[in-house]
Amino acid sequence: MTLIELIGRLHRAGVTILAGTDFSSQQIPVVPGESLLKEIDLLQQAGLSRAEAQAAAGSNISRWLERPNDPPG
Repeated sequence: MTLIELIGRLHRAGVTILAGTDFSSQQIPVVPGESLLKEIDLLQQAGLSRAEAQAAAGSNISRWLERPNDPPG
C-alpha cells in the first residue's frame, strides 16, 4: 500500500487529515510554500476534494491547535 492509498483510507474512515511537510532529506527536499502546494495536490490524489485538501493545510490545523488539552492520565 502506498502512502496515498493509506491517506485515502484514513480520510474515508473519518480521520482528520493535517497537511504540513515536516520531513526533509537530501533525497526529498522541502521548499517552503512549494512543498505544501505539492502536498495539497497529493491529498487530492488520495481522494480528498480540493476544499478538503486545502482545509488540511489551513482550518483543520487551526482547529487542532485550538483543541482542549487532554487531561493527564
